[in-house]
Amino acid sequence: MTTGRYRITGMHCPSCGLLVDDTLEDIPEIQSSSTDVRAGHVVINIKPGALVNDDTILAAITGLGYEAHPDT
Repeated sequence: MTTGRYRITGMHCPSCGLLVDDTLEDIPEIQSSSTDVRAGHVVINIKPGALVNDDTILAAITGLGYEAHPDT
């Protein structure tokens, strides 16, 4: 399993985090998503062998109205 971490700005409450998690977990290649609103980041677990890239993940997050970028 591969793990990815992304910084997110614009989240204000726990519901924002749930929305991000639900949206990311709708992507078939993503096994799980854990958003920390206070810290402003999300950690995702990608299924083994899955082909998903940063553009797909970032598009899902920015489509919700938040700004995001990979957290290196």
